[in-house]
Amino acid sequence: MQHYIRILQSFIPLKETYNVSIIPINDGHINITLRVVINEQGDYRQFILQRINRSIFHKPELMLHSLNIVNRHLQNSDYPYEVLEIIPNLNQQLFTEDQNGDFWRMTKFISHTYCTTKVRDFSQAYEAAKTFSIFYSKLFTLSPKLIQASIPEFVNFKKRINDYKNALNHATEQRKHKASQALNFINHHLYLLESFIENQQNDYFPERIIHGDPKISNILFDNHTHKGRCVIDLDTLMPATLLYDFGDMVRSYTNLKDEDDTQPEDIFSPAYYEAVKTGFLSNTSDVLTPIEKDNLDYAGQVVVFIQAIRFVTDFLNGDIYYKIKYPNHNLNRTKNQINLLRELFKIKSVC
Repeated sequence: MQHYIRILQSFIPLKETYNVSIIPINDGHINITLRVVINEQGDYRQFILQRINRSIFHKPELMLHSLNIVNRHLQNSDYPYEVLEIIPNLNQQLFTEDQNGDFWRMTKFISHTYCTTKVRDFSQAYEAAKTFSIFYSKLFTLSPKLIQASIPEFVNFKKRINDYKNALNHATEQRKHKASQALNFINHHLYLLESFIENQQNDYFPERIIHGDPKISNILFDNHTHKGRCVIDLDTLMPATLLYDFGDMVRSYTNLKDEDDTQPEDIFSPAYYEAVKTGFLSNTSDVLTPIEKDNLDYAGQVVVFIQAIRFVTDFLNGDIYYKIKYPNHNLNRTKNQINLLRELFKIKSVC
Protein backbone atom coordinates (compact mmCIF):
# COMPACT_ATOMS: atom_id res chain seq x y z
CA MET A 1 0.00 0.00 0.00
CA GLN A 2 2.77 2.45 0.92
CA HIS A 3 4.48 1.76 -2.40
CA TYR A 4 1.30 2.74 -4.24
CA ILE A 5 0.96 5.87 -2.11
CA ARG A 6 4.49 6.93 -3.06
CA ILE A 7 3.67 6.46 -6.73
CA LEU A 8 0.43 8.37 -6.30
CA GLN A 9 2.28 11.28 -4.67
CA SER A 10 4.33 11.72 -7.83
CA PHE A 11 1.09 12.64 -9.61
CA ILE A 12 -0.94 14.34 -6.87
CA PRO A 13 0.30 16.18 -3.75
CA LEU A 14 -1.52 14.41 -0.93
CA LYS A 15 -2.59 16.36 2.14
CA GLU A 16 -2.95 14.90 5.62
CA THR A 17 -6.69 15.57 5.40
CA TYR A 18 -7.02 13.22 2.43
CA ASN A 19 -8.49 9.77 2.94
CA VAL A 20 -7.08 7.61 0.15
CA SER A 21 -8.46 4.24 -0.97
CA ILE A 22 -6.66 2.08 -3.53
CA ILE A 23 -8.68 -0.75 -5.05
CA PRO A 24 -7.31 -3.37 -7.49
CA ILE A 25 -9.60 -3.64 -10.54
CA ASN A 26 -7.39 -5.51 -12.97
CA ASP A 27 -8.66 -8.56 -14.84
CA GLY A 28 -5.97 -8.70 -17.52
CA HIS A 29 -2.95 -10.92 -17.94
CA ILE A 30 -0.25 -8.24 -18.11
CA ASN A 31 -0.52 -4.94 -16.20
CA ILE A 32 -1.57 -4.01 -12.65
CA THR A 33 -4.53 -1.61 -12.59
CA LEU A 34 -5.73 0.27 -9.51
CA ARG A 35 -8.69 2.52 -8.84
CA VAL A 36 -7.73 5.47 -6.63
CA VAL A 37 -10.39 7.25 -4.57
CA ILE A 38 -9.36 10.45 -2.76
CA ASN A 39 -11.81 11.76 -0.18
CA GLU A 40 -11.22 15.20 1.28
CA GLN A 41 -14.03 15.84 3.74
CA GLY A 42 -16.71 14.51 1.41
CA ASP A 43 -15.18 15.81 -1.82
CA TYR A 44 -14.38 12.70 -3.88
CA ARG A 45 -11.95 12.44 -6.79
CA GLN A 46 -11.18 9.22 -8.64
CA PHE A 47 -8.34 8.16 -10.91
CA ILE A 48 -6.87 5.05 -12.51
CA LEU A 49 -3.27 4.20 -11.62
CA GLN A 50 -1.61 1.53 -13.72
CA ARG A 51 1.76 -0.17 -13.71
CA ILE A 52 3.09 -0.93 -17.17
CA ASN A 53 4.77 -4.31 -17.34
CA ARG A 54 8.35 -3.63 -18.45
CA SER A 55 8.93 -7.29 -19.32
CA ILE A 56 6.23 -6.93 -21.99
CA PHE A 57 6.46 -3.25 -22.93
CA HIS A 58 10.19 -2.71 -23.23
CA LYS A 59 9.84 0.96 -24.21
CA PRO A 60 6.81 2.31 -22.31
CA GLU A 61 7.70 5.87 -23.24
CA LEU A 62 7.10 5.05 -26.94
CA MET A 63 3.79 3.41 -26.09
CA LEU A 64 2.63 6.46 -24.15
CA HIS A 65 3.77 8.73 -26.98
CA SER A 66 1.65 6.80 -29.48
CA LEU A 67 -1.28 6.85 -27.09
CA ASN A 68 -0.98 10.61 -26.80
CA ILE A 69 -0.98 11.02 -30.60
CA VAL A 70 -4.14 8.94 -30.92
CA ASN A 71 -5.85 10.76 -28.04
CA ARG A 72 -5.17 14.17 -29.59
CA HIS A 73 -6.38 12.97 -32.99
CA LEU A 74 -9.63 11.64 -31.53
CA GLN A 75 -10.20 14.81 -29.49
CA ASN A 76 -9.81 16.91 -32.65
CA SER A 77 -12.27 14.80 -34.64
CA ASP A 78 -16.00 14.21 -34.30
CA TYR A 79 -15.30 11.12 -32.21
CA PRO A 80 -18.50 10.53 -30.20
CA TYR A 81 -16.90 8.79 -27.22
CA GLU A 82 -14.84 9.96 -24.28
CA VAL A 83 -11.07 9.78 -24.54
CA LEU A 84 -9.11 8.25 -21.68
CA GLU A 85 -7.09 11.30 -20.73
CA ILE A 86 -3.53 10.79 -19.48
CA ILE A 87 -2.71 12.83 -16.38
CA PRO A 88 0.94 13.93 -16.31
CA ASN A 89 2.92 13.67 -13.09
CA LEU A 90 4.10 16.68 -11.11
CA ASN A 91 7.13 16.95 -13.42
CA GLN A 92 4.80 17.08 -16.44
CA GLN A 93 5.90 13.64 -17.63
CA LEU A 94 3.42 11.06 -18.92
CA PHE A 95 4.75 8.42 -16.53
CA THR A 96 6.60 7.88 -13.26
CA GLU A 97 9.40 5.37 -12.91
CA ASP A 98 9.63 3.67 -9.50
CA GLN A 99 12.68 2.28 -7.70
CA ASN A 100 12.15 -1.09 -9.40
CA GLY A 101 12.33 0.43 -12.86
CA ASP A 102 8.60 -0.04 -13.44
CA PHE A 103 6.61 2.64 -15.23
CA TRP A 104 3.35 3.98 -13.81
CA ARG A 105 0.77 6.20 -15.49
CA MET A 106 -2.38 7.87 -14.31
CA THR A 107 -5.59 8.46 -16.24
CA LYS A 108 -8.89 10.05 -15.39
CA PHE A 109 -11.63 7.83 -14.02
CA ILE A 110 -14.81 7.82 -16.09
CA SER A 111 -17.71 7.68 -13.69
CA HIS A 112 -21.10 6.01 -14.16
CA THR A 113 -19.62 3.32 -16.36
CA TYR A 114 -18.89 -0.38 -16.07
CA CYS A 115 -16.89 -2.99 -17.90
CA THR A 116 -17.49 -6.69 -18.24
CA THR A 117 -15.36 -9.72 -19.00
CA LYS A 118 -18.16 -11.62 -20.75
CA VAL A 119 -20.70 -10.62 -23.37
CA ARG A 120 -24.16 -10.85 -21.83
CA ASP A 121 -26.34 -10.85 -24.97
CA PHE A 122 -26.59 -10.17 -28.71
CA SER A 123 -27.11 -6.42 -28.28
CA GLN A 124 -24.01 -6.03 -26.13
CA ALA A 125 -21.89 -7.97 -28.62
CA TYR A 126 -23.13 -5.67 -31.37
CA GLU A 127 -22.64 -2.52 -29.28
CA ALA A 128 -19.07 -3.46 -28.37
CA ALA A 129 -18.13 -4.24 -31.97
CA LYS A 130 -19.80 -1.04 -33.17
CA THR A 131 -17.92 1.00 -30.55
CA PHE A 132 -14.61 -0.34 -31.80
CA SER A 133 -15.78 0.14 -35.41
CA ILE A 134 -16.28 3.85 -34.77
CA PHE A 135 -12.90 4.00 -33.00
CA TYR A 136 -11.20 2.49 -36.07
CA SER A 137 -13.11 4.69 -38.51
CA LYS A 138 -11.81 7.86 -36.84
CA LEU A 139 -8.24 6.55 -37.04
CA PHE A 140 -8.42 5.84 -40.78
CA THR A 141 -7.36 9.48 -41.31
CA LEU A 142 -4.30 9.16 -39.06
CA SER A 143 -1.16 7.78 -40.70
CA PRO A 144 -0.08 4.42 -39.23
CA LYS A 145 3.51 5.58 -39.69
CA LEU A 146 3.04 7.94 -36.74
CA ILE A 147 2.41 5.02 -34.40
CA GLN A 148 5.18 2.76 -33.13
CA ALA A 149 4.25 -0.74 -32.05
CA SER A 150 4.67 -1.01 -28.29
CA ILE A 151 5.23 -4.76 -28.66
CA PRO A 152 7.33 -5.34 -31.81
CA GLU A 153 6.19 -8.18 -34.07
CA PHE A 154 3.04 -8.69 -32.04
CA VAL A 155 1.09 -9.75 -35.14
CA ASN A 156 4.01 -11.51 -36.82
CA PHE A 157 2.43 -14.95 -36.98
CA LYS A 158 5.50 -16.54 -38.52
CA LYS A 159 7.41 -15.51 -35.41
CA ARG A 160 4.65 -16.98 -33.22
CA ILE A 161 5.13 -20.32 -34.97
CA ASN A 162 8.90 -20.14 -34.54
CA ASP A 163 8.48 -19.29 -30.85
CA TYR A 164 6.17 -22.28 -30.48
CA LYS A 165 8.59 -24.65 -32.19
CA ASN A 166 11.47 -23.35 -30.09
CA ALA A 167 9.45 -23.87 -26.89
CA LEU A 168 8.56 -27.36 -28.06
CA ASN A 169 12.23 -28.19 -28.60
CA HIS A 170 13.23 -27.00 -25.13
CA ALA A 171 10.23 -28.05 -23.02
CA THR A 172 10.44 -30.73 -20.38
CA GLU A 173 9.09 -34.15 -21.27
CA GLN A 174 6.56 -33.80 -18.45
CA ARG A 175 5.06 -30.63 -19.92
CA LYS A 176 5.02 -32.06 -23.43
CA HIS A 177 3.26 -35.16 -22.15
CA LYS A 178 0.63 -33.10 -20.32
CA ALA A 179 0.00 -31.04 -23.45
CA SER A 180 0.19 -33.93 -25.93
CA GLN A 181 -3.42 -33.72 -27.17
CA ALA A 182 -3.23 -29.96 -27.64
CA LEU A 183 0.15 -30.25 -29.36
CA ASN A 184 -1.19 -32.87 -31.77
CA PHE A 185 -4.07 -30.59 -32.73
CA ILE A 186 -1.80 -27.58 -33.22
CA ASN A 187 0.77 -29.48 -35.26
CA HIS A 188 -1.95 -30.85 -37.55
CA HIS A 189 -3.44 -27.40 -38.14
CA LEU A 190 -0.38 -25.20 -38.69
CA TYR A 191 -1.35 -25.10 -42.36
CA LEU A 192 -4.23 -22.83 -41.31
CA LEU A 193 -1.82 -19.91 -40.98
CA GLU A 194 -0.08 -20.26 -44.36
CA SER A 195 -2.42 -18.10 -46.44
CA PHE A 196 -2.67 -15.40 -43.77
CA ILE A 197 1.11 -15.18 -43.43
CA GLU A 198 1.52 -15.07 -47.21
CA ASN A 199 -0.95 -12.18 -47.46
CA GLN A 200 0.88 -10.36 -44.66
CA GLN A 201 4.27 -10.81 -46.31
CA ASN A 202 2.95 -9.62 -49.68
CA ASP A 203 1.27 -6.58 -48.11
CA TYR A 204 -2.15 -7.63 -49.37
CA PHE A 205 -3.66 -6.61 -46.05
CA PRO A 206 -3.49 -2.79 -45.69
CA GLU A 207 -1.64 -1.46 -42.68
CA ARG A 208 -3.98 0.40 -40.35
CA ILE A 209 -3.90 1.59 -36.74
CA ILE A 210 -5.34 -1.18 -34.60
CA HIS A 211 -6.14 -1.39 -30.90
CA GLY A 212 -4.35 -4.71 -30.49
CA ASP A 213 -6.49 -5.96 -27.59
CA PRO A 214 -10.17 -5.29 -28.38
CA LYS A 215 -11.61 -7.61 -25.76
CA ILE A 216 -14.98 -6.78 -24.23
CA SER A 217 -13.39 -5.57 -20.96
CA ASN A 218 -11.60 -2.80 -22.86
CA ILE A 219 -14.83 -0.90 -23.39
CA LEU A 220 -16.53 1.18 -20.71
CA PHE A 221 -20.32 1.00 -21.01
CA ASP A 222 -22.73 3.59 -19.67
CA ASN A 223 -24.48 2.45 -16.49
CA HIS A 224 -27.91 3.53 -17.72
CA THR A 225 -27.94 3.29 -21.53
CA HIS A 226 -25.49 0.37 -21.75
CA LYS A 227 -23.97 2.06 -24.80
CA GLY A 228 -20.22 2.35 -25.30
CA ARG A 229 -18.69 5.37 -23.55
CA CYS A 230 -14.95 4.87 -23.89
CA VAL A 231 -12.38 2.55 -25.49
CA ILE A 232 -9.66 1.92 -22.91
CA ASP A 233 -6.25 0.23 -22.55
CA LEU A 234 -4.59 1.63 -25.66
CA ASP A 235 -1.22 0.17 -24.67
CA THR A 236 -1.16 -2.14 -27.68
CA LEU A 237 -1.85 0.44 -30.37
CA MET A 238 0.14 -0.48 -33.45
CA PRO A 239 0.22 -0.38 -37.24
CA ALA A 240 -1.03 -3.76 -38.47
CA THR A 241 -3.87 -5.44 -40.30
CA LEU A 242 -7.30 -4.65 -38.89
CA LEU A 243 -8.19 -8.29 -39.47
CA TYR A 244 -6.26 -9.08 -36.30
CA ASP A 245 -8.57 -6.95 -34.18
CA PHE A 246 -11.67 -8.40 -35.81
CA GLY A 247 -10.38 -11.90 -35.13
CA ASP A 248 -9.67 -11.03 -31.52
CA MET A 249 -13.18 -9.64 -31.10
CA VAL A 250 -14.53 -12.94 -32.41
CA ARG A 251 -12.31 -14.75 -29.93
CA SER A 252 -13.37 -12.57 -27.01
CA TYR A 253 -17.06 -11.99 -27.69
CA THR A 254 -18.32 -15.32 -29.03
CA ASN A 255 -16.79 -17.56 -26.36
CA LEU A 256 -19.56 -18.37 -23.89
CA LYS A 257 -17.18 -20.05 -21.45
CA ASP A 258 -14.48 -18.68 -19.19
CA GLU A 259 -11.13 -18.58 -20.95
CA ASP A 260 -9.83 -21.54 -18.93
CA ASP A 261 -12.97 -23.71 -19.17
CA THR A 262 -12.01 -26.91 -20.98
CA GLN A 263 -15.52 -28.29 -21.60
CA PRO A 264 -16.40 -28.10 -25.31
CA GLU A 265 -20.19 -28.07 -24.94
CA ASP A 266 -21.99 -24.78 -25.63
CA ILE A 267 -18.78 -22.78 -25.97
CA PHE A 268 -19.70 -20.78 -29.07
CA SER A 269 -22.55 -18.42 -29.97
CA PRO A 270 -23.28 -18.08 -33.72
CA ALA A 271 -25.65 -15.22 -32.85
CA TYR A 272 -22.87 -13.30 -31.12
CA TYR A 273 -20.64 -13.97 -34.11
CA GLU A 274 -23.21 -12.36 -36.40
CA ALA A 275 -23.50 -9.42 -33.99
CA VAL A 276 -19.72 -8.91 -33.95
CA LYS A 277 -19.45 -9.00 -37.71
CA THR A 278 -22.37 -6.63 -38.25
CA GLY A 279 -21.12 -4.20 -35.60
CA PHE A 280 -17.56 -4.27 -36.90
CA LEU A 281 -18.66 -3.51 -40.46
CA SER A 282 -21.10 -0.78 -39.40
CA ASN A 283 -18.50 2.00 -39.63
CA THR A 284 -15.59 0.33 -41.44
CA SER A 285 -17.26 -1.27 -44.46
CA ASP A 286 -16.81 1.76 -46.73
CA VAL A 287 -13.05 1.80 -46.17
CA LEU A 288 -12.13 -1.89 -45.94
CA THR A 289 -10.78 -3.41 -49.14
CA PRO A 290 -12.42 -6.43 -50.79
CA ILE A 291 -9.59 -8.71 -49.61
CA GLU A 292 -10.11 -7.55 -46.02
CA LYS A 293 -13.84 -8.24 -46.17
CA ASP A 294 -13.30 -11.61 -47.85
CA ASN A 295 -10.98 -12.72 -45.04
CA LEU A 296 -13.05 -11.74 -42.00
CA ASP A 297 -14.28 -15.27 -41.27
CA TYR A 298 -10.80 -16.63 -41.85
CA ALA A 299 -9.31 -14.02 -39.50
CA GLY A 300 -11.52 -15.23 -36.66
CA GLN A 301 -10.14 -18.75 -37.03
CA VAL A 302 -6.56 -17.56 -37.38
CA VAL A 303 -6.53 -15.32 -34.30
CA VAL A 304 -8.15 -17.97 -32.10
CA PHE A 305 -5.57 -20.48 -33.33
CA ILE A 306 -2.72 -18.05 -32.72
CA GLN A 307 -3.95 -17.48 -29.17
CA ALA A 308 -4.01 -21.24 -28.58
CA ILE A 309 -0.42 -21.35 -29.81
CA ARG A 310 0.57 -18.46 -27.53
CA PHE A 311 -0.98 -20.09 -24.47
CA VAL A 312 0.63 -23.47 -25.08
CA THR A 313 3.97 -21.82 -25.90
CA ASP A 314 3.91 -20.14 -22.51
CA PHE A 315 2.96 -23.44 -20.86
CA LEU A 316 5.90 -25.18 -22.55
CA ASN A 317 8.21 -22.35 -21.49
CA GLY A 318 7.22 -22.72 -17.83
CA ASP A 319 4.47 -20.07 -17.60
CA ILE A 320 6.66 -16.99 -17.81
CA TYR A 321 4.43 -14.60 -19.78
CA TYR A 322 0.78 -14.82 -18.71
CA LYS A 323 -0.38 -14.64 -15.12
CA ILE A 324 -1.53 -18.05 -13.89
CA LYS A 325 -3.60 -19.12 -10.87
CA TYR A 326 -2.69 -22.81 -10.89
CA PRO A 327 -0.10 -25.09 -12.60
CA ASN A 328 -2.09 -26.08 -15.72
CA HIS A 329 -3.79 -22.74 -16.23
CA ASN A 330 -2.17 -21.97 -19.58
CA LEU A 331 -2.81 -25.50 -20.79
CA ASN A 332 -6.50 -25.17 -19.94
CA ARG A 333 -6.58 -21.85 -21.75
CA THR A 334 -5.09 -23.60 -24.77
CA LYS A 335 -7.77 -26.30 -24.70
CA ASN A 336 -10.47 -23.65 -24.45
CA GLN A 337 -9.20 -21.89 -27.58
CA ILE A 338 -9.01 -25.19 -29.46
CA ASN A 339 -12.62 -25.95 -28.53
CA LEU A 340 -13.66 -22.53 -29.78
CA LEU A 341 -11.72 -23.01 -33.01
CA ARG A 342 -13.47 -26.31 -33.70
CA GLU A 343 -16.78 -24.44 -33.62
CA LEU A 344 -15.49 -21.67 -35.87
CA PHE A 345 -14.56 -24.29 -38.46
CA LYS A 346 -18.29 -25.01 -38.78
CA ILE A 347 -19.25 -21.41 -39.49
CA LYS A 348 -20.36 -20.41 -42.95
CA SER A 349 -20.00 -16.79 -43.96
CA VAL A 350 -22.59 -14.61 -42.25
CA CYS A 351 -23.83 -11.07 -42.86
